[in-house]
Amino acid sequence: MSALSWLNSGLVWVDVTPRALHVLHGETLRTWPLERNGNGGWAESSLAAIRAELAAFLGRKPWQPRFPARCTLPANGVTLRRWKVPRGDVEETQRVLSLQIESEFPLPPDELAWGWTKVGESGAVQDVLVAVAKRSSVAEVSQLLEGCGLAPVFTLSALARAGFVTPRKLESADGEAWLDVGRDHSEWLVMDGAGPVRLRVLPWGEQTIVREWVSRLGVTAEVAEGSLTRWVGEAGTPDESARHVWEAAVQSLAGLIPSPIPGGRIRLTGRLTGMPAFVSKVADLVGNGVRVEPGGPTGPRAWPAAIRGLREADKAGLWLATETKDATTVLTHQAPRRWAIVAGVLFLGLVLMPYLEAILFQPGLAARVAAVKAHQGQLQMIDRQADFLRHLKQNQAPYLETLLVLGKTIPQGAKMESLNLNRKGEMSLRISMRQPQQVTDFRSKLTDSGFFSSVVVEDQSPTPNRQMIQVRLSGQVKPANLRQGLKILVAEPASESQPGGAAGGLPPGVPPRARGGPGPIPGMI
Repeated sequence: MSALSWLNSGLVWVDVTPRALHVLHGETLRTWPLERNGNGGWAESSLAAIRAELAAFLGRKPWQPRFPARCTLPANGVTLRRWKVPRGDVEETQRVLSLQIESEFPLPPDELAWGWTKVGESGAVQDVLVAVAKRSSVAEVSQLLEGCGLAPVFTLSALARAGFVTPRKLESADGEAWLDVGRDHSEWLVMDGAGPVRLRVLPWGEQTIVREWVSRLGVTAEVAEGSLTRWVGEAGTPDESARHVWEAAVQSLAGLIPSPIPGGRIRLTGRLTGMPAFVSKVADLVGNGVRVEPGGPTGPRAWPAAIRGLREADKAGLWLATETKDATTVLTHQAPRRWAIVAGVLFLGLVLMPYLEAILFQPGLAARVAAVKAHQGQLQMIDRQADFLRHLKQNQAPYLETLLVLGKTIPQGAKMESLNLNRKGEMSLRISMRQPQQVTDFRSKLTDSGFFSSVVVEDQSPTPNRQMIQVRLSGQVKPANLRQGLKILVAEPASESQPGGAAGGLPPGVPPRARGGPGPIPGMI
């Protein structure tokens, strides 16, 4: 026995449904009904009864810490996703998933309660299962349980019933489907060979049979619910007089089941699985060779299937991360003497803490110092490489920007023969043009662009065939700080209204420039 085992009494298991709160402590199960008010929240009368009775049921002493509680939540308002992300450690995967959630969900990750677990990996990619719920809905349950002396963590009831809170290998590589029939609705969980894929809430439950019976036979709801309880419990088979009623209700359930069904198998959980006629009728209506069989984890049938499955899960798995807030703890007894003993132990620990800290953390601190010294040489090499790359970036010539300006200003029909540009921004250009006026217009455009501080025509002479003029120009590119914000450096999309059907007056056949980058330069070979 641990020296501190007297401080707590083990785990508490909690299953939260839309209508009830089930709590298993030790081998004893207690259930409290949950009623909703007009705004959709829990009625204060239900919460007051739980606060008054749950703390007494747990029997937690004032000097004991909060009992750890593993809780399951219904599928309402929960989204289940399967994503493929790069492999990495837990912190890296957490950051990647946080960015993915922020991009795909309307609420930021801080307003969501979410968790994940890895279900497979292939090469540099891992397959993860992510569950996302609104934080406010989880916080409502968390505050209630914390106020009763529990420290809860949350997962999904559907995963607990299917035994997949902790990833496991499925019996069939094709997967399977799980259908839990509740009082007012059902939860449909689809699993492939690796794990859960999709979770849906179907608008069908035990009350569907009750309402069908009331509307067709004219009996009261109390009589219909009593008969249904008798069928599930002792009788196991419905009366012949009411067979057409529940068969019609089951037929509506079969119409809600999505297809195709992976693996050709449906595992049923819920109170109605105690009625063999219900299981066989679902199998007949689904058809197509689909096997329908009762499922769920082992354990006493009186316990909810979610709690039975949760007791078989390991500590690691898919748990929704929630923000633990201070809550007023409901205590059942007062023990001043024990509080005095606890205070004395804490005071003694406070006095001895500096000495214990020096002894406990000295080996770890020494190892960290040694690791830092071992990496100093590598850090110096990284600094030198970074300085070299920074020097190259600051001193490189503006080749692409110069080509973009020339491509926008070069006259139609001209042919660029050579271009020289050094890192000081000195440009030398040799180009052939058709008409002398194009030389003057070209120089004016380069000067008006604001990209060059000076443009000089060094020489111009006719070509040997007397059909074109060879021109040699020189120019000086402005410094980088003076070139920022120039309109000519912004590539514009093609416009059909401009001559030639291309932006910037390009000749026909020349493709338009892509937005954000330089386009083709006319005349270049």
